[in-house]
Amino acid sequence: MPKISEFDLDRSIAPAEANISVNDIIRSQTTEFSSGLVLHHIDAGSQEVVRIEFEFRAGSRYQNKPLLAEFANRLLVKGTITKSAQKVAELIDCYGAFLETEIDKDRASLVLFSLNKYVDKVLPVVLDVLMNPAFSESELDLYKANQVQKMLVEQDKVSYLSRKKFNKELYLTDHPYYGHFTVEDVQHINAEDLKAFYTEHYRDKGVEVYMAGCAKPELVRMVGEMVNSAGMSFMDRPQEIRTNWIDAEVGAQHFVEKQNALQSGIRIGRFVDVYRGGEGFVGLQVLNTLFGGYFGSRLMSNIREDKGYTYGIGSALYTCDDASILFMVTEVGAEVTKASLKEIYFEMNRLVQEKVSEKELSLVKNYMGGAFLKSVDGPFELMERYKMLKRSNLGYDYYESYIESLNQVTAEQILSLAQKYLDKENFLEVVAGKNM
Repeated sequence: MPKISEFDLDRSIAPAEANISVNDIIRSQTTEFSSGLVLHHIDAGSQEVVRIEFEFRAGSRYQNKPLLAEFANRLLVKGTITKSAQKVAELIDCYGAFLETEIDKDRASLVLFSLNKYVDKVLPVVLDVLMNPAFSESELDLYKANQVQKMLVEQDKVSYLSRKKFNKELYLTDHPYYGHFTVEDVQHINAEDLKAFYTEHYRDKGVEVYMAGCAKPELVRMVGEMVNSAGMSFMDRPQEIRTNWIDAEVGAQHFVEKQNALQSGIRIGRFVDVYRGGEGFVGLQVLNTLFGGYFGSRLMSNIREDKGYTYGIGSALYTCDDASILFMVTEVGAEVTKASLKEIYFEMNRLVQEKVSEKELSLVKNYMGGAFLKSVDGPFELMERYKMLKRSNLGYDYYESYIESLNQVTAEQILSLAQKYLDKENFLEVVAGKNM
């Protein structure tokens, strides 16, 4: 069959539509070990590379001081009782591997990427990091200094000011995700804080281990046995309890002044009472995508493409264990701040009052279907999808119901959801910039 060059394609003709099948998605397997370790693994890689993630319930919701969870996570890799931070880095680097730390509101992770043939060399170093972190004063002082400098730079940006004020007003002080902090909070963290947080949330509450890539049975067994013999405790994960935190001051407007700012940072959002797998969730995802969730969205078409007020604007549906938030964010020229807000609410109101056309709805659903396929393309992406299912107490049948629900979303449902969730009076609005 002759090879078709990209120059031979007629780009005036759209590709044919096709149904999405989820039957061929590679599923995660579990292997149990004597100590209680349940190793979740996906063998889907063609390259001899593996990703091993150690996940803990150590997100920011568990801290008793601002920034403590982030500091503990980032400094975890900065040396052990017997190895300096430089030595740890050298031992990992010399085998072509690397470590990442990750943290959000609910969880924290340490992630290893390694060539398969060197896992037996680098995994002992990682386990030493996990079991014997030093949290030395010198590394803490260096990290503090870097964070203070970073914060001082960030505080000059309207995007930072609007995000900080938005989070403070949305998550009231008794909310588990409340995370307001200052430069002074950095100085209040000490090594004993880090050690206590580590002991409670990393050592005592246990770990979950995920492995993806070219994960053949012999490698799974080797990794499992090495982790098994390290003396770690393993997580007994009960079903998550989700709380409906709808206690922000709805309909409130806040302004953070920054003199001489050339731009304004805008952030508008609200809590929503839906969660992944729940009724209305897929429809709300479609509504969000229409509104501001992709490059062809209403917000982008109006405020960037038509008006030229911004380089970028978007909305998102963000879900955690104990909250779901619908929000939009942008930066616009200071002189068009009021005009931009007017257009944002105009697009909200248009979705509330008018049914979306079948053509636009079909375009968005096809885009979301393609985005879903991209999100399961590759072993690391497959594992991320599996973790999402596990955190939401869902099984792989959710994929089938997701595609079915996506295909069945109607213009009438979008209108009903818009009338429920896009009421301007229920949104928290924050603007940071020059007082016009």
